[in-house]
Amino acid sequence: MRLAHFDDISPSLIDTPLPWRQSQTCSMLPRVLALAGLAAVALLLVVPLAVIVHHVATAPAGLAALANHPAATFQIALGLAVSSALLGFPFYRMAQRIGVTRRVAIEAGSVTVTDQGLAGDHTWSEPLSSYTGIAHHVRTTQAGPRHELVLVHPDPRRHVTVAVAGRISKTELERAAATLAMVEVPAHLLYRLPRLPSLTIRPAATPAHSSRGAEGLAAVEV
Repeated sequence: MRLAHFDDISPSLIDTPLPWRQSQTCSMLPRVLALAGLAAVALLLVVPLAVIVHHVATAPAGLAALANHPAATFQIALGLAVSSALLGFPFYRMAQRIGVTRRVAIEAGSVTVTDQGLAGDHTWSEPLSSYTGIAHHVRTTQAGPRHELVLVHPDPRRHVTVAVAGRISKTELERAAATLAMVEVPAHLLYRLPRLPSLTIRPAATPAHSSRGAEGLAAVEV
């Protein structure tokens, strides 16, 4: 789940020593309204299509026309599939976010996160040392500027927000970094893509008496 989905983080622990234990929640009303709006748009598109499909399916002439024009039939089916995906995927993602609560625990050199929602609980953990640093991120929302302190991980799915406020000062950022024993990093690292596995090519071992040591087989390691 993306960081922006969590609107409230409590308690605020910037000025307290470890361990940190927080509860992060999503605002319900905006997501319910968005879900209702998307459902209304889906109905406006699906109902007319359902009427047309029913008419074609019950009319012999319509079925014959589809059978005689396979290319057009394929285009219609493809359009229906793409439309369903474009509406269904956002609907599914929005429904997943409703009622989700994230529990964050930072202690003993580790970060443990548990997401609790309608789809069940999901827990993962990372060593605190695996994080690149802490970033001060500012985003614009309908309610105004939103300041965040985010633990930055090489894997974007492992970023963790630890503080949210209308304003976070440089002093607060430095205190949080000192408590976590982390360096400050730029916020643009939050938007980098996951790293792909790198390939390292090394020469295969060859007998000492071989005159073709540099021409031996190569082994590839991930």
